[in-house]
Amino acid sequence: MDDLHELFMAANYLEIESLLNGVAKRVADIIKACKNVEVIRQNFGINNDFAAQQEEEIRKLNSWNHI
Repeated sequence: MDDLHELFMAANYLEIESLLNGVAKRVADIIKACKNVEVIRQNFGINNDFAAQQEEEIRKLNSWNHI
């Protein structure tokens, strides 16, 4: 993940749109393949800032999206 982040930042700085698109596609593929919120958060270093009740409400609203 660190390499993807560095590559993304470099492509953005150098304004290489095709590389930006390629890195974004790779990140999207990783997210699609995982489909588990906790694993995605762990892979990308994202902290869960929802209270337990908020998260439960969101999961209920999006229950059609869970596999």
